[in-house]
Amino acid sequence: MNAKALGRIFLFTIFALLLAGVAIYMTRPEYPFQQAIKNTEGKTVEALITGKIADTVYFTLIPDREEFTLTLDKLAYRDRFHLWILEEQPPPPKPAPVPPEFSDNYIENREEKIGSI
Repeated sequence: MNAKALGRIFLFTIFALLLAGVAIYMTRPEYPFQQAIKNTEGKTVEALITGKIADTVYFTLIPDREEFTLTLDKLAYRDRFHLWILEEQPPPPKPAPVPPEFSDNYIENREEKIGSI
């Protein structure tokens, strides 16, 4: 091969890698999104991915709504790469607990006594 052909192959390779990078960047999902993830042991779960900070992924299991965290090294290679390219975003804050309704027991007790008379 001559130098001209090698130059064209090199430029084509660079162009293809650039297009692949743009395609990966443009097709990233936005948080939260649903995905089946598989760990290194082969167990697959359906999860709602809610955030990612560094190598830690935050997700909620779809069936029972339990929240979990998992590091990328515990995931299968396919899922590891797919989640590695995501932007870092902390998970949404948990909602504040709802205070119990105020009830005045004195008034309720008096109403019961009056009703029994």
